[in-house]
Amino acid sequence: QIDHSMQVNTYFQHIGTFLECVCEYCCTPIILLTATQMDMINKQRTSIEIQNWKKIIHSEAMNQIRSITKRSKSIKKVFILGEIIESSSEEASKSSLETLSTKLVEICRH
Repeated sequence: QIDHSMQVNTYFQHIGTFLECVCEYCCTPIILLTATQMDMINKQRTSIEIQNWKKIIHSEAMNQIRSITKRSKSIKKVFILGEIIESSSEEASKSSLETLSTKLVEICRH
């Protein structure tokens, strides 16, 4: 099982730092969280564990974005896709690329 406390404790160094930079240097931040190398994780975890992990990480990102926008005088709105996209070079397929392109269109239409 993926340890929730470990996820929260390592969140900032792996993701949070980058969200801070994006929000600080972009006037209209648009964020797409992507879990890379999922072929390695899929061999070690059940799909339920992976989905729970993604929910926790996305929730942490949303909390951080709320905190950033509250304390910022210049950032009015941050767009973050409502899910974490999975990618894997080992499992790349036409279907996975179409899914990713659909999400990119969704972001661009925002």
